[in-house]
Amino acid sequence: MADGRIAAVVNDQPENETPHPSRRSVPITLETIGGNYVMLEVAPSRYVFYAHLQTGSVRVKVGDRVRRGQVLGLLGLSGNTPAPHLHLHLGDTIEPLGSEGFPTCSTNSKWWASARRRPHRGAGRPAARGARRIVARTRSRSPGS
Repeated sequence: MADGRIAAVVNDQPENETPHPSRRSVPITLETIGGNYVMLEVAPSRYVFYAHLQTGSVRVKVGDRVRRGQVLGLLGLSGNTPAPHLHLHLGDTIEPLGSEGFPTCSTNSKWWASARRRPHRGAGRPAARGARRIVARTRSRSPGS
């Protein structure tokens, strides 16, 4: 979404075995709801949360400087999700669920995805069908930034 510094990473939560409306691999708590995730600080008090990533796929660590368009990880099936997807939001603190969200608007937005065409094979393996590299080629603006 933008250049920034990696503020937090979770990369070791197991993935859900298969897409399902209610079955999860771990009990859902405030710590597990987002599954594997990356928190990117893009400005003072502006954090982008990328959640539900594939176990072990995160390619960055806390403190890394990243550039817009850099691969952060692969879409997965971790946390409280019934199907693989990228949960993305912009908030005012490093706390994924404790932050106040901000509206965003994008111009010239292109989300690149390189699909792996393999079925899901369970926890710790490639993400559910259509695993995608998370690469955002977006110029974003948010109020106050």
